[in-house]
Amino acid sequence: MGISKGLVEKFDRFFLTYFDSQLLKEFEDLIDFESRLDDKLGDLLYHFIMYFTFYHELGHLVKWAMEKNETDEKSEETDEKSEETDEKSKETDEKSKETDEKSEETDEKSEETDEKSEETDEKSEETDEKSEETDEKSEEIDEKLIHKKNKEAFYDHCLEIDADTFASNYLNSHMIQYLNNNYSEELNSKDANAFLSLVLSSIFVYCFTFNKYQNGIYYDENSHPHPVIRLFNVLGIILGHFSERMKQVNEKIEVDKKEVMENTFKMAEILVNHFYEENAYPDFKEKIEQEVKEIFAYLQTLKQTISKDEKFAINFENSNNLPTEK
Repeated sequence: MGISKGLVEKFDRFFLTYFDSQLLKEFEDLIDFESRLDDKLGDLLYHFIMYFTFYHELGHLVKWAMEKNETDEKSEETDEKSEETDEKSKETDEKSKETDEKSEETDEKSEETDEKSEETDEKSEETDEKSEETDEKSEEIDEKLIHKKNKEAFYDHCLEIDADTFASNYLNSHMIQYLNNNYSEELNSKDANAFLSLVLSSIFVYCFTFNKYQNGIYYDENSHPHPVIRLFNVLGIILGHFSERMKQVNEKIEVDKKEVMENTFKMAEILVNHFYEENAYPDFKEKIEQEVKEIFAYLQTLKQTISKDEKFAINFENSNNLPTEK
């Protein structure tokens, strides 16, 4: 909650207290769109970045709750087994008496046991040989483990991508809802594209709150994935969802993905360099283009790991028919 409170205060300063729409004056379609809305651009940026923040943190809470439920269930099973153990203990005491009676018979069979002991020693040697083979196979498995350099960081990245995906699905629904409830005129493609670029650019500001840009894109390092990797994931989900939903809402709306992405990167550069230090946003687009295959492969590895664990938020989301990633 401390982190979330800090974000609220920071984003309030960024978009409500000090924001001037003229910062984005070069985007004429966006300024024209703003003129026909009750909200200012700063209000929209704050509105949607806070939605994303809320659902991202909710995604973490869903994951935590799923793990807690599993722990509670296991605790109940342990209690039940404890009761069974107590009952078996009583039975053991009764059998102990029988054992004493059978002890005399055991002494007679002891001689037979000595003979079998020699056979056991021979089998022990065979077991040692098999143990060596098992150790060799274990080493082979370790070599095949993906991202074994830093398993903790890799798991942390799974948590963040899971929460980002969870938030992206919900954010798209709120975007469509906003246009339906607050846009008095008939929506056109130009306004839809300008609105989409604005919302997507806010995600850049969100990611920079946790990660300062680094020249080299890292993978299984640090607590959060590199901003480029997170953005590649979020932009793809929202852009895809929004385009699909627009076709359902209004067949006349055409989302120009190329134009939207170009404007998104331009707006994001202006916002990031304004809110953070200058040159905090160097060659983002170029970085994605240069390492698109590596980024996609790493994201797929993260998502495959997430898909195999039902306790991740996105899997809970899918199983309950909530907004899902297409």
